Amino acid sequence: MSSYRIAVIGGTGPQGKGLGYRFARHGHTVVLGSRAAEKAVPVATEVTERLAGVDG
Repeated sequence: MSSYRIAVIGGTGPQGKGLGYRFARHGHTVVLGSRAAEKAVPVATEVTERLAGVDG
C-alpha cells in the first residue's frame, strides 16, 4: 500500500480532526491546517495521543 502526505484544511474542526485521525491510523502522514497555530497544536497533540494505542 502507498503512503501519502495528506493536508486537511480546516483540520481543527470535528470533521477535519476525524478525517486526520482516520488517515493517520491507516499509515498516512497528516498535516492539520488552521488559521491559528494555537488551535492546531492541541488538536494535533490529541490525534497523536489517540494513535498511541492503535495498531496500524
